[in-house]
Amino acid sequence: MAFSLTSKNIRINGATLEAECLTLSGSWLYASLDLNSCIANINGVMNWQRYGNFGESASDIKFDKVPILEARCPDRNGVLINSTINLDERIVNNDGTLKFAG
Repeated sequence: MAFSLTSKNIRINGATLEAECLTLSGSWLYASLDLNSCIANINGVMNWQRYGNFGESASDIKFDKVPILEARCPDRNGVLINSTINLDERIVNNDGTLKFAG
């Protein structure tokens, strides 16, 4: 299930996704996920890729509107391109833990 449906206080801190996530028992736990572990900058476009390390080249990383992450990513010529990716496509809340479902 999409993480944003079972999480609150969702925010971005650098390239790290942070949220309070609902557990199966009904409590809320703080969780974080380094998005460098699952997103890459491929020629100016954010794409799903294990250990993609997009944060090394991306700037102005923020939420457009949760769960749409926005960043400026350089293409192979160094031109900054506005790129977005829907985190609900591959990020899940697994009993209070944010996981990449890649």
